Amino acid sequence: MAIDLKMILTEEDNDTVEDYREALYDRFKNDLNSHDAVIIGQSLADPDLDTLVKRALKLRQKSYSSGRIFLLVYTEDQNRAMLLERKGLQVVFGGIDDFFFELAKQSHQVVPVSETSDDPLIQSTILRSITVDIEHQANQIPPDFPKMFGGGAPTYSDIRAGFTFPRTNKERVSDKLQNDVQYSVVLGASGVGKTSLARQIAFDLVGKGYLGWEHNPDREFIADEWRNVARALEESQRNAVMVLDDAHLYLHEINNLINWLHDDGSKRLRLILTSAKNHWKPRIKTANLYKSVELIELSTLDPTEIGSLLSLVQGVPEIAKLVDKKL
Repeated sequence: MAIDLKMILTEEDNDTVEDYREALYDRFKNDLNSHDAVIIGQSLADPDLDTLVKRALKLRQKSYSSGRIFLLVYTEDQNRAMLLERKGLQVVFGGIDDFFFELAKQSHQVVPVSETSDDPLIQSTILRSITVDIEHQANQIPPDFPKMFGGGAPTYSDIRAGFTFPRTNKERVSDKLQNDVQYSVVLGASGVGKTSLARQIAFDLVGKGYLGWEHNPDREFIADEWRNVARALEESQRNAVMVLDDAHLYLHEINNLINWLHDDGSKRLRLILTSAKNHWKPRIKTANLYKSVELIELSTLDPTEIGSLLSLVQGVPEIAKLVDKKL
């Protein structure tokens, strides 16, 4: 898609841009005769957004249109929203990611004309918008150790760059997922390294030819879409692993997926689930999970892990320069 950028340097440029803006408003007025409109902004306190909304209401009034005007705003402001709704707008609060995610959920009828990738996820518009591709993040996104040093979980690019130390359980669980079990559950208190271990295991499997993904826990988990992915994996005879961090947040849908995988006989999609013990233990889990699961409970570092951590601090320059020399 080509984008025509205009830079205003002279009075003549300003007149040209004003003409262009008026042409857009004319088109907007015509569109309101047969379509609804969505205006997206950051805050109802933004004077530029306020000007745009007033202009849109005026155009709708002049065109005698029945088209609705929706206002999607990131910063919640119920008082201003109430005033605008009295004028005939419908105001909702949310982010741009939420907006496009909901749009994607309505676009099942969209089918690619052709597709050369053998990645089954490419067929799902919804999942692509809420799923991290492990290989892509590891190879295309720069590592950010300062963020991890400040308390954030390591990304796959951090793991690839060698900014993490191997956990003792990694090789054993990776081998189990390749040969014996379909699911792995990593439990432990906050900050003990559950996400790090899960991502290390998944990254290891990706390095052995698996497709790898991680669900964004801030988004809805859509079990039936992943069932379709699992079926595609069976057809293509490919293996894949998916990380489900904070799995207790959407355990009901995870239970549905595991039950469907059992019913379908799908074994090529491996799941790595993480959760805090106090969130995981009281919740109901499907019996099909425990038919093929490896359970890991993390607490403290063992002597081998402590040695690996010390070697990491001393051997990686990016880490050494952030550590107090007195330690």
